[in-house]
Amino acid sequence: MGFRAVDHSVNIVSFEKNRRYGMACAWMMQVDYDKIVFLIGSQSDTGKNISIKDHIGVSSLSKDQKNIAIQFGNGHSEENDKTKGIPMKKMNTALVVEGACRMMEVEVLAIYHLEGIEEDHLIYGKILSSEEHGDSFLHMSDMDE
Repeated sequence: MGFRAVDHSVNIVSFEKNRRYGMACAWMMQVDYDKIVFLIGSQSDTGKNISIKDHIGVSSLSKDQKNIAIQFGNGHSEENDKTKGIPMKKMNTALVVEGACRMMEVEVLAIYHLEGIEEDHLIYGKILSSEEHGDSFLHMSDMDE
């Protein structure tokens, strides 16, 4: 089954905290009108540096932003600035990918470490503000093309 059990959009989670952090995240879903959850693996520098009450950016990429997904999906934020050369902007205090289908400022409400995935970070957040720019989302299945 791998990555295709459920075909999710590709999202970028990004923020600044002494440096810029960012990662590509496919395991994200809306759980209420203004709440989302997403899973960040234990190996992620981004996940290790997210804290409760942080305001982070979540950008749902468009189909023409596949190169951004690839750049944010490779390497670790502590080793290189994944935002380099990518059009980024501030949405209030959050850092988002400019031109993404959806750009959201999200407040981290809780971080869970569930049985079986204790090392990973299940982030529960509240959407504080958002901008929409079309609906041609980049999906995980598009990454194989």
